[in-house]
Amino acid sequence: MTIIKTNLNYRNIENKQRSILVTGDLPGCGKSTFSILLAGVMASPEKKVVLIDGDLRKPTLHQKLRLYPQKGLVDCLLAMDQNDFDLNDFIIPSKYDNVDFISFGQVPQRPVDFFESEQFNKLLRMLEEKYRYVIIDAPPVRNMADPYMIGTKVDGIIFVVRYGVSRIDRFTRTLRDFEPLKNKILGLVISQKKHRMRTYYYNYYSGYGSYGGYGREKKTRHWYSKFLPHMFKGSHQKQHTDSNKKS
Repeated sequence: MTIIKTNLNYRNIENKQRSILVTGDLPGCGKSTFSILLAGVMASPEKKVVLIDGDLRKPTLHQKLRLYPQKGLVDCLLAMDQNDFDLNDFIIPSKYDNVDFISFGQVPQRPVDFFESEQFNKLLRMLEEKYRYVIIDAPPVRNMADPYMIGTKVDGIIFVVRYGVSRIDRFTRTLRDFEPLKNKILGLVISQKKHRMRTYYYNYYSGYGSYGGYGREKKTRHWYSKFLPHMFKGSHQKQHTDSNKKS
């Protein structure tokens, strides 16, 4: 996590990213746990963080944080145009110092409509004035428009994939879908769970090269090749080999 923090701070010197979307390729990839850890490591007394549960289809942050507020993101957006609206009514402190939390609230039938709204744009602007970082845990990208829509509104995007489970061919299609937002992609996090939910191994890859000792990147014509390190390719190849043995 220290490497990730260092790289984000380095890129923020020029780009000034304040809002960051965290998403993954598949359910169970570890994106929500990573969102919590990212918020905790980026927060300080001078740089307060707000963590938003933007996964309105299958929210889990409230369970992981053991926080169960009655109001949340959807309620906030619905109340924003009211005269007595107060943003603080929808924000609660988390167990992490200098990290606040906005839960999901109501579960709407069409979550993407809320992320398309002007109210969501206004909320992001308000939070960016109040906090140094706004971190949004979004649904997985598979067959969902929500992450892409949120991605058009934020400053940066981080993808989380799970080693040994995520497939390079599927994730490559995801990156192709995000090509219009390629300048916002901050990197790829590879997670691997062993025994306990809290035990993860992370490797961060940005446009400046790979970190973690897996070698230099190969030059290709694809803009997204820098987000497909050898470790991820090896995972896919292992899956393919195992599949052939079973057949």
